[in-house]
Amino acid sequence: MAGSQPVREKLLKVAMEQFAAVGYEATTMRSVASRAGITLPTVYHYFGDKANLYLEACVACFAPRAERGLAAYQQSHERQEQRVLQFFIDLARDFLEDENLFKLMHREMIAQSSDGIRQLTERCWKHSFAALCAAFRTLLPPRQDAVTTVFTSFALTFGLLEFRRKAPFLHPALRQHYSAEGVALLVLSTTVPSIPWRELCDSEPAAARA
Repeated sequence: MAGSQPVREKLLKVAMEQFAAVGYEATTMRSVASRAGITLPTVYHYFGDKANLYLEACVACFAPRAERGLAAYQQSHERQEQRVLQFFIDLARDFLEDENLFKLMHREMIAQSSDGIRQLTERCWKHSFAALCAAFRTLLPPRQDAVTTVFTSFALTFGLLEFRRKAPFLHPALRQHYSAEGVALLVLSTTVPSIPWRELCDSEPAAARA
């Protein structure tokens, strides 16, 4: 089985690209096998069916980024609010810079089965969500619920990214929000207005150098 992992990784890479490019319905097990240069029975051997291949391709796309973001957050020695700000900057940057990641998230939100969404959430996002809930409990005013605020912050981030191509046509001033820092600032200034996020963002390079 020593050579099995590269085959699986190659299939996942090809599947990720195909699902992102043409969607779930237009992607077939046969097309993935053909593009990967691997036999169709081998694809079925590793993944069983297309639904599981799709789920595993999404996990392969999302999980490393989720793990990296959580690790960076946990290892940071900055103040709590600075760590939260950087987490959302990194999250926005991932989706702005990786088209496959963005497209798969979009398709996952509208086309994945409820069980698929449950598995993907538990495997990729739940630990980050829990860590941020703990952080927000120390940052929010006493009557503001941390769980709801973190959920709203994630949802607003993804919603803003979904609208990124429409924003300039709605109003030119909206362009300023579509950097990683701009998205993070808009999100956190909306959900936690009691913290001066802009000032924290302006001071971030100095903090990072330290």
